[in-house]
Amino acid sequence: MRVSILATTALLVASVGYAAEVPRRLPPERPRPARRALFGRDDNETTTTETLDSSTDVATAIIDATGMVGSSSTSASVADVTASPTAASTTESMSTTLSTTSSVTGGNATSTFSLPLPPSSVPTAPPTPVPTPMETNISSSMSTACYTYLLNLLKSADFISCLPFSLLLSASSAYKTQVSAATTTGNFTHLDLLIAYTVSPQPSAEQCDGNYTTYLAQISDKGNCGSDLVNSAVAKQAQRGLGNYAVMRTAAGIVDPDTGVYCYLEAVASSNPADLYLWSLPAGNILPATSTPTCSNCSALLMNHLGAWVGNTTTLNSTLISSAVSTINNKCGANFVTFNPTTSTTSTNSSAATPRFLAATALWATVVLNILFAWALIL
Repeated sequence: MRVSILATTALLVASVGYAAEVPRRLPPERPRPARRALFGRDDNETTTTETLDSSTDVATAIIDATGMVGSSSTSASVADVTASPTAASTTESMSTTLSTTSSVTGGNATSTFSLPLPPSSVPTAPPTPVPTPMETNISSSMSTACYTYLLNLLKSADFISCLPFSLLLSASSAYKTQVSAATTTGNFTHLDLLIAYTVSPQPSAEQCDGNYTTYLAQISDKGNCGSDLVNSAVAKQAQRGLGNYAVMRTAAGIVDPDTGVYCYLEAVASSNPADLYLWSLPAGNILPATSTPTCSNCSALLMNHLGAWVGNTTTLNSTLISSAVSTINNKCGANFVTFNPTTSTTSTNSSAATPRFLAATALWATVVLNILFAWALIL
C-alpha cells in the first residue's frame, strides 16, 4: 500500500516537472514593415471620438480629429465631397514639382504618363474632394443592428481621419471616379497626395492601426454585424477592409526603387491591367491563371509585402495570395516572389524546449525512485 502511494506521488511530482517545463506558446509576432523616413510623424498627437452629424463633410471630420483650423465654409454634406476631382485641390501646392515618365522595367508594360513623385512633406490632410468608403454600399436589407453600426462607423471622426486605403480600393465609388479622372486627364497629383496621406494619416499611423483593429473586433460582435457576416456581401466586404487596414496602408507607401514613384500609381498608369488587379487581391479577388502581370520591381515588392502579412492577418486569404504568387512566378521565374506564410518562431522555441523538459523529467524520476528504493529497504 505504501509503495502504491509513493508511486502515485512519484507520478504527480513528474507531472509537476512537466508542467513547469512546457513552454508557453506565444502567437507569432505581427510583421512590421519598415516605414520610410519620409513619413515620420509625432505620435503624441491626440484624437477625438466625436460622432459627426450627417451635415458635416469629410474634410471637416479630419479637421476636427486633428485639431487643424479650417474654413467655416466647409459645411457641405458627405455626398458633396464625392464630386469630380477636376475641381482645384486645396493642397496640390504641397506636391513636389519633380515628376517622371514611368517606364515599367522587367516586363512588357509601359506608361507614357508623367507621374509625380511622393510629396516632399507629409500632408496633414488629404486633398479635397476626399473620397468616402462604402458611401453607396450600405443597404437597409442588412439587419438593423449592422446597418446602424456601419452608418455610425462611417460618420466617426476617427474612422474618417484615418482614411482606409483598403476600403477606398474595394468599396468607394467616389475613389473610382477619381482614378478614372486621373487616367483620362493624365493628372495624377490628386491621387499622389491622397496616397501620401493614407500612408501617414492623422493623428498617427500607429493609432489608426489600433483603431481599425478595434473596429474589426466590433463588427464581428452579434450586437453589430455578427449575424450578417454569414450572408451579407457588404458586411463581409467591410470586415475585410477593416482587417486589411494596416497591410494596405503600408502597401500604399511602396515606392519603385528605379523611379521613386508610388508603385500603386504605376499600376494605375500601366498599360497592363493585370498590374492594377494585383492590388485587389486583399479584397478577395482571384487572379485568373491566364493573367500576366508585369515582371517589375513593383509586382515583386507588392506580392512579397502581402506574403509577409498573410500569416498574421485573418482577413487576407492565404490560398488566394499563394495562387497569385504561383501565377506570377510561372511567368517571371520560380524565385521572383517568395511566399512562406507559415514561418514563425513558435516551432523553434518548442523544439528547443523539448530537451529541457526531458532532462528535467528524468531528473525528477531518478530522485523519486531513489527515495522509494531507500524506503523499501527500511520497511
